Amino acid sequence: MDIFKTLGSLIGRKNSQTTRLISKFINNGSTAPKEGREFDFAKEGYNETVMVFACVREIAVAFSGIKWCLFRMVGGEKQEVTDHPLIDLWRRPNPHQGSTSFLLSVASHYCIAGNSYIEAATDSLSVPQYLYSLRPDRMSVIPDIVDRIGGYRYKANGEAKDFVDGEILHFKDFSPTSDWYGLSAIGVAALSIDSFKGQQQWNKSLLDHGGQPSGILTIEDDLHPTAVDNLREDFKRKHQGSGNAYEPFIAEGGKMKWESIGLNATELDFIESQKLSSSQIAQVFNVPGELVGLLPATYSNRREARKALYTEVVLPMLDRFRDDFNNWLPPMFGTDDLFFEPDLDDIEAMQEDREALWKRLDASEDLTLNERRVSKGYDETDDGDVIFVSSSKLPLSDALDPFGSLPETEKPDDEPSDDDVPDPFDKGFELGGEEGDYDFGGEAKQARVNRAEVLAVGRMRKKFDRRMAKQVRSLFKKELSGIMDALDRFGGQAQANIDQVIDDLKNDWEDAIITNRKLVMDAFGKRQLRKFKKENNGFEVKATAEDIFQAEIRLASRLHVADQIAGISSTTKKRIRKLIGDGLAVGKSVEEITVELQSLYKGFSVGRANTIALTETVTAQNRGSLEAMNSLKIPLLKVWAWSGITGEHERKGHHDADGQSVQQEEMFRVSPDGGSFESLLHPGDPSASAGNRINCHCALTYRRDVENDDR
Repeated sequence: MDIFKTLGSLIGRKNSQTTRLISKFINNGSTAPKEGREFDFAKEGYNETVMVFACVREIAVAFSGIKWCLFRMVGGEKQEVTDHPLIDLWRRPNPHQGSTSFLLSVASHYCIAGNSYIEAATDSLSVPQYLYSLRPDRMSVIPDIVDRIGGYRYKANGEAKDFVDGEILHFKDFSPTSDWYGLSAIGVAALSIDSFKGQQQWNKSLLDHGGQPSGILTIEDDLHPTAVDNLREDFKRKHQGSGNAYEPFIAEGGKMKWESIGLNATELDFIESQKLSSSQIAQVFNVPGELVGLLPATYSNRREARKALYTEVVLPMLDRFRDDFNNWLPPMFGTDDLFFEPDLDDIEAMQEDREALWKRLDASEDLTLNERRVSKGYDETDDGDVIFVSSSKLPLSDALDPFGSLPETEKPDDEPSDDDVPDPFDKGFELGGEEGDYDFGGEAKQARVNRAEVLAVGRMRKKFDRRMAKQVRSLFKKELSGIMDALDRFGGQAQANIDQVIDDLKNDWEDAIITNRKLVMDAFGKRQLRKFKKENNGFEVKATAEDIFQAEIRLASRLHVADQIAGISSTTKKRIRKLIGDGLAVGKSVEEITVELQSLYKGFSVGRANTIALTETVTAQNRGSLEAMNSLKIPLLKVWAWSGITGEHERKGHHDADGQSVQQEEMFRVSPDGGSFESLLHPGDPSASAGNRINCHCALTYRRDVENDDR
């Protein structure tokens, strides 16, 4: 049965009709002819030529530094796979290399030789256990008159090992003159490389000879050839070389005369010709001159040059490797639905362009939410086919009727339904009812109400947290760019200029915080009003209430903003001063300090940006809810709802405050550590100390103030 199955597959397979032609004159089992210059390319190009090494290194390091993820297609949708033997193999390709080192080898061989070979070392079941990057100078292709490639032969130390086609991945560049091998960039640039090396050797020889070529030594008397040779050697020993530069020449007996034939300054200028050769080498590899020392480099233009390197060189190379790799390795694990993809979001040099694209998508008013999400690389969401207007970033229908029913797009898929969430008005509270018509059911029920509200607002808050965090990261990036320029100009004395860079961004920080507060206060305030209306049998919120609410938003959004910005800037300045001061104290160079600053700001873009975003969003969330309920002008009590966070991040004082209720204009009494107390208007009160405010997740709930309701 297996024989017939194999024959059937061979009969049905479609092979190129040219394969037999190009393999016809190659003896069975022989390797395809190649120039065999890969070793020379590596030794004379990469090992011995500065510009070649710099270009290959830039490309290979960038290529190997990108993270990869494994995905599976399920029902036409791409889902990430985090637990699979392929993942384990990728993270540890072989006992001697991790994925980054492995990819560095693959990319370097590709750039040097135009060919890169990967061996899959399999077990007895033909399942890959290790991956090895093999030297291209030792590898040859074994042609096949049917399949074009029958296998590969690896030669080393006088012995050879043959591999079948599936055991080797041959990643090669395009070559117009070879059916089997890729074209090497070093081969294309060979003349420029030879010129570059020749110019360097000429300059070195010139220095060895005292900065000038040989002159003419005239001797009046006839000398025996042996005497001439002795004189030449004696002259070299005494007068040539950098150690003998400018040593006086003494002609003995007056019968010798020295006449210099040194070149003039123009003829001795090899700098321009070296620049031309270097530029041609960089042009072949398509590496921007700012990255390899050909052009003056500042922090800003190096950033643009690195972005060009990724978009024009690394990413196209990455696409080709991804396609070849997915076509080769995953099927060896018996599956056709798994594939690797590079995580392009991990490329720091591309984040600025991505953020600019996202800003344009967010500002667009002719794209639906799902169209924006797909453009950003995210999956569509249910009920995401809605258009948002710029005034409040709400669905268009809801913006026309801001006190209508709660739009479905504001409720995530995993948020409990209205029937599942206990809330303070589920006993039929009505404004005209009797006091006994409303009963909370005691502290246990209030605790359930608090938990449900914290979960609901937490889910709704996520999108605002992400939006604010993105803005903060953008501000930090802008800040870092200015700081790098100051360091380029003023070196270790740049602290005053760095402080000025940070201070100059004050207005940008203010705009970001105030804009975020307005959006969040508006969204959560309207949510609270809609919730109140729904829980009270369609209670109509008067237009005056909306006017009051919007007026309070405008006022409250600016409260303590200057203090918050001053706190953020002060923390940044202190950490930068310490980093620069500590670095200079131990003798670090400006370049080393610059690298450490970049690492510091990378940390800012993750942890600190998220902390600032969460803190500001919680402040606006609770203030918006409070102002919305204040605008109703009815007696209500506000209730502190603890976040429920336990463990090392638990705030004992916030836990103790859970269920504490006061009138809306009164202050909560809350301790950040279970000790001293502070007066807070709401969770995240901007007037609170850092311990009571930063990273607080608590929320507000409301219940009827029956003691003061005389209606």
